[in-house]
Formats: sequence, structure tokens, C-alpha cells
Amino acid sequence: MAKLKFEEHGTASVMLSKLRQLKAFDQGIEANRKKWGAIWGISIAVAIAAGIGAAVMADKKMADAAVYIMGGIAGLAGISFVVGLIIYIMNVSKDLENRKLDAAVKLMEVISQDIPDDVNLGMLVDFADYKSGGKLVSKDGGWVGTKNYVYVHPWLKFTGVLFDGNRFTLEVEQDVKRKEVPKRKYTKVKEKITEKATLSLKLNQKIYPNPQDVANGMQ
Repeated sequence: MAKLKFEEHGTASVMLSKLRQLKAFDQGIEANRKKWGAIWGISIAVAIAAGIGAAVMADKKMADAAVYIMGGIAGLAGISFVVGLIIYIMNVSKDLENRKLDAAVKLMEVISQDIPDDVNLGMLVDFADYKSGGKLVSKDGGWVGTKNYVYVHPWLKFTGVLFDGNRFTLEVEQDVKRKEVPKRKYTKVKEKITEKATLSLKLNQKIYPNPQDVANGMQ
């Protein structure tokens, strides 16, 4: 997954256009990832089959030309495997988390209907996973045995001003509890992931001169 942060300021229409462009880019990356994943998978199968075929031909003392041809096929397939694997890994590193991207696009589509066309918004979306983009809050466990980790990852911040002059800030935080239990041949990982959304409003006092009354009415 890409360690990319989408951080932009602009009008709702500009921001929505950039998010949709990012989604189209991500769809292209996913298509390339699937294509090159298939190429390197097929290439390794061909390389192995051709290598075995060349060895069998050589063992049976078949014509040198046939052995060379089969060996050449194995070599070309091996090169194709390496190239395909490299490009596949490169595309995987650029692939964005669809859940976050779709949430940002949908949020912008909905909220843009309540924002003046000439007002700038601010949005930050962190596409990194919680281990690389988040903060390790706590850890317990020694070198051996069970280990427990707690991560906090604020991955979305969205700010703007509505038609009525109210300013808003929406923040979404991912909280993760990760448990690692070592086994004889592998490590068993268990994750508990929750998300917390916080919406803050700064009311336009010309329209809402008594913000406390508004707050009490919302309770």
C-alpha cells in the first residue's frame, strides 16, 4: 500500500475533481497489479516446465538444438518472471486503500452540496497503514512470548465552512489493538480495529448568538 498522503486545499469542485482523479489513478494501479501478477505467475510456471524439459532432453541425449531451445525458453521465462515480479511489487507499493479513498470521495460529494462554491476546504487523507502512519501508544511483552501493541492512527481531517457560516472540522482516528502470539513455525496475529469520528463545530454567532443553547438542544 502506498504511503501517500492526500493533502489539498481548494473549493469543493476542485477537491472533488482531484479525488476522482486519484481514484482513477488507483484503479489503473490495481489493473496493472493484477496484470503483472498474472505475468510473473505464468512466467515462473513456464520457466520451471521449460527447465525440466531441457534437463530431460539432455538426459535422453536428444538433439542439442532442441535442448538449447528449451533452455532458452526457460531463460526468457525467468527474465520475464523477474521483470514481472519487480513491476508487480512497484504497483503494490502504489496501491491505495479503497475504503479510505471511497470514504473521502463520498464525503466530499455529500458535503459539497452545503458549501458555497467560492469557499476553500481542507482535506488530509493518510493512506498509510496503522503501523507506518500511526503512533505506537503502548507495548507489552518481552523478547519471547505474547506481545500486545496499541496503535493510534488519525487518517482523515476535513475542514470547511458551510453556507450558514458555521466552521466544521471532521477527524477520523483508527485505534488498533494488535496481539502477536509466537507459534513453532509462525506468529499468530490478532487485530481489533475500531474507528472514532470527531466532529467539531464553530457556530456563526450572527446566526447563533447563544451557542450553548444550540448545544443543549442537540443533547
